[in-house]
Amino acid sequence: MPMNVERTTRIAILLRRVPDVEDVLAWYGLEIDPDDNTATIEEIARANRIDPDELVDDLQVTVNESAEEADEDDDNDDYIEDDDDPDSDIEHDLDDDDDDDEIDEDEDDDWGSNEGDADEED
Repeated sequence: MPMNVERTTRIAILLRRVPDVEDVLAWYGLEIDPDDNTATIEEIARANRIDPDELVDDLQVTVNESAEEADEDDDNDDYIEDDDDPDSDIEHDLDDDDDDDEIDEDEDDDWGSNEGDADEED
């Protein structure tokens, strides 16, 4: 759920939570002091002869858009397939290995036999 922007919202808090609002402030020609933690949207708007309601509305649109983009990014994370991940095709590889069901007798001898090793130690 996006942040609710009001006249009394502190600009510093808004900037920390939604950095994209800086573009809106710049469009209005507002330069915000990053050290001013007390200035509200209404105070800044009135000091710069800007309608506070218009500024609030524009900031709210940006906050909502940023929240929607974040939700879309979160939703897409579940469906991203990493083509470079060798484990991503494991399920497909298992289904395609029907030909490997037969055991090669030469392979079987190589796997379990230690007889040759014992003769070499003596």
